[in-house]
Amino acid sequence: MPMIFDELSDAHVRDRVAQHGTTDLSDFLKRSSYPLAMVYRSFGAFSDDNPTVGGNLWPTSWTHRLREAGLIDAPETPDPTETSLLLRAHRLMHVGDMVRAQAYEMVADPHGLAYDDMDPMLQCATRMMLGLLLTPSPIYDRAPGDLDARCDVDDIDGLLAVIRSYPQFHRELTNLFAASTLQHKYHYAAIDEPFGHGMLRYHATYQPIELVVALDESPLSTALSTTISAVPTLLNHGQVCLGVADLQTRQVGANSPASQAAKPTRAITPLMLSWAPPETEDWESLLARVQAHTAAGLAIIGAVRPPNLTTSGYLMLGPMRYRSFHEGEVPELHFALEKPMPTSLVSDWLSCGC
Repeated sequence: MPMIFDELSDAHVRDRVAQHGTTDLSDFLKRSSYPLAMVYRSFGAFSDDNPTVGGNLWPTSWTHRLREAGLIDAPETPDPTETSLLLRAHRLMHVGDMVRAQAYEMVADPHGLAYDDMDPMLQCATRMMLGLLLTPSPIYDRAPGDLDARCDVDDIDGLLAVIRSYPQFHRELTNLFAASTLQHKYHYAAIDEPFGHGMLRYHATYQPIELVVALDESPLSTALSTTISAVPTLLNHGQVCLGVADLQTRQVGANSPASQAAKPTRAITPLMLSWAPPETEDWESLLARVQAHTAAGLAIIGAVRPPNLTTSGYLMLGPMRYRSFHEGEVPELHFALEKPMPTSLVSDWLSCGC
């Protein structure tokens, strides 16, 4: 659900930043009791996945808040590339696991390694983070300072050189991740190889582009053109099948169509789910593909957008095995998970009517 702001609440954030006088984002959030998202949203109603364009809607950054309050120096002439990078920092608010946070910081470090000198895990993190920064924005038009305007999207070392020439962006991420990981105090177990070289963790939250990049070895330009929907997406030359379900769009309410209420993706038990793709998908074709994929021993990865998730992204359920097809008025594909879903997810899932 989008967070709602008005001009007064945005002014309150500005005033509080100046009043508290700290440049430490975690400290500011503790003192002010503001949610992290409020710092990164300016006046208006804004959702990463379904933005309302118009009015005074704009993402912002902790750096901008500090410069606005006079707590750190601002350049006399803003650099368009630094501005572009800082405007995209909000895309990383969902990062809650320390492994990804530390890896992304290393990627942006001005003294970081060249891509070929990295181990496979850090190379994967590099591609994931670049995917986040390079995804076209539905909020604002492409500008001359954007990364893909400065460098070819498949020139990873060139992209890193641009990012690392702006140390303030690295400081922005350090502050952001210190705050975002503080909100998630439990351990995320790693999903075993060969998925994501250790960068994917059970029950952590990811943007679709991170999942595509982590599971696929294609060039970034190919990954950026991949559209993720509830229909399974074959990646890595057909070796991995990624299926996602957006539970926030499937909540059953007074105005929900009967067909939407009748075909939910639902939790059966913490280790079992029933998955329902869009009505536009042919069931027989889908079943044949899933069965062929399973018979070939290829991987099926599942992720869902929880009904009560306050940040954008999908919660990683991990590898799952096709178990059965239940034909009837409402056909269902049943999958067994390797690890049980968090109790909170199952509880929210069932209580919302999804």
